[in-house]
Amino acid sequence: MKPLLWVTRILSVLRNLISCVCTLILFLTGFSHSQAAGFMINEINLVESPVIIKPPCDPLQPTLIDSVSVNPFTGAIRVSWFQNPSPDVVYYVVYVYNASTSPPWDAIDTVYGAANLSSTITNYNSATGSYTFAVSAHDNCGNSSFFSLDAAHNTIFSEMEYNACELEINLKWNKYKNWQNGVLNYKIWASVNNGAYQLIGVTSNTDTTFKHSSVSSQANICYYIQAISQSGNKTSKSNKTCVFTNFPGSPAFSYIRYATVTGNTQIKIAAYVDITANVLNYIIERKTTGTFATIAEISPAQITGDSFEYTDNDVKTNENSYVYRFKTINNCNKESGISNEAKTILLDVQNNTDAMVNSLKWNDYLGFDVSVSSYDIYRGVDGIYTKIASLPVGFNFYEDNISDFHSTSGEFCYFVKAIEGVGNVYDFKEESNSNQKCIEQSPFLYVPSAFTPMGNNPIFKPVFSFVEPSSYFFAIYNRWGERFFETSNTQTGWDGNTKNGPAPIGVYIYHIEYGSAFGQSFVKTGSVTLIR
Repeated sequence: MKPLLWVTRILSVLRNLISCVCTLILFLTGFSHSQAAGFMINEINLVESPVIIKPPCDPLQPTLIDSVSVNPFTGAIRVSWFQNPSPDVVYYVVYVYNASTSPPWDAIDTVYGAANLSSTITNYNSATGSYTFAVSAHDNCGNSSFFSLDAAHNTIFSEMEYNACELEINLKWNKYKNWQNGVLNYKIWASVNNGAYQLIGVTSNTDTTFKHSSVSSQANICYYIQAISQSGNKTSKSNKTCVFTNFPGSPAFSYIRYATVTGNTQIKIAAYVDITANVLNYIIERKTTGTFATIAEISPAQITGDSFEYTDNDVKTNENSYVYRFKTINNCNKESGISNEAKTILLDVQNNTDAMVNSLKWNDYLGFDVSVSSYDIYRGVDGIYTKIASLPVGFNFYEDNISDFHSTSGEFCYFVKAIEGVGNVYDFKEESNSNQKCIEQSPFLYVPSAFTPMGNNPIFKPVFSFVEPSSYFFAIYNRWGERFFETSNTQTGWDGNTKNGPAPIGVYIYHIEYGSAFGQSFVKTGSVTLIR
């Protein structure tokens, strides 16, 4: 083969090889096949520079965004767009709006390939605010498509307000903008304690708030918002917001252990409370009939341990039975619990002097966790109290025979004690006393009409019951009004003698002064016949 022919063939191979390499390089850098083919290599002089022939590019239309959405679980932002119709598009640039720069757009991502239509943004915190995005297409002629804030799409940023006192969570978010036909509605999704998300509400396209009421306490609750387009085929989700609810819970128990009378103007109540509850104060209420009225407030600072006592000094225990309860007020200043009601015992006593009997009656005590097992009756004579009876539930009446106490002052005092049965759920066994009711048996006086000093009835003195000894005075007079005997001793009588010896047979005048234990005074005058 001739040398020239060899040289020609070698040059042809080199030309084709260089052409292929240049075409590949140009294509990878964004030139179309037609532009790459515009490189023409001079077959004769290989050292000449290549000539690039660029056919003109059509103007680029704006690139329309399909949606911008947050992944609620990762926080990443996904920007999606429609493919630009230009055949010359080589890549897309994603911009985020930044009002602090000029121009107010920051390029944050470049996506190569006309058919690659999304970008995932991970370096922006979707939980701190809303971001606005735009996309611009770039062709191989160096042109870029126009974009503006008016056509940009934004993320939905949701936030919450946790209102522990109202047992609710208030959500709010910004509107999603620039879908072609706008937003149809917003859906609210919630998960409780890492459970599956459930749809809990839907708002209109103009309402970007939602109130979640009656929320469970001691729960981890998460939310996100989902915007739905008018066409229904596009969605955008917000960031996730979570809260652990710790609403002021109701106390596990609020219990009045007892209400007991401690004086004519005093009643003491004892309460058992849940010290783990959220408490601002306790409100003590009282009534006789009708509605309850507040009589006191007790703060937790006044309480030691899990019980407190309160003494009510504004009562008349011999006139009324009183009903008590208390309310628990939490730190939201709301009622969170109410106790049982406790009703005191009102005792009434009537005397029957002729029968030497005192009659007692009382109302049932109410308020023990376990019903009353018995009512114990106590009688006081001269300040000393003794239990005289124990009656089962259902008996609210008792008659006390006091004939054996005729030598006393005649004042009898009583109270009734309610005894709680066994089995109280709080392991208490309490008692409650009634008022102390005192009754006077009126003094009873009998005076003999005659006596015989040397006979079976040698001493003349009155026979009496329930006379107050300190008020007693007894004197004897003759028919001329001369007093020749007197005493203040209830046990001393006249033996029929005077200072001059035995008194003669006849009629004599007696004068007796006496009184009751309650200050009543009596005078009795009459005659007695002395017989020998």
